[in-house]
Amino acid sequence: KFIEIESGYRRNWDKDAKNFYAQCYSIINDRLAKRELEQRGEGSKDIKRLNEYLSEVRATHRTQWKKHYTL
Repeated sequence: KFIEIESGYRRNWDKDAKNFYAQCYSIINDRLAKRELEQRGEGSKDIKRLNEYLSEVRATHRTQWKKHYTL
């Protein structure tokens, strides 16, 4: 839900709901061992295009999201 909020799909939700999901996301995000995509094998041109594609379509939060939600 937080990524939906960050992507603009839940603009009509009130601020308390958005902050709740931001707090939940913060708890989960802090526990992750890896926060970036794992790059696939090197060498193949097709694998390189796949890595680029996955990087472009990945849904993620804004740069300073914790500051935005005052966390």
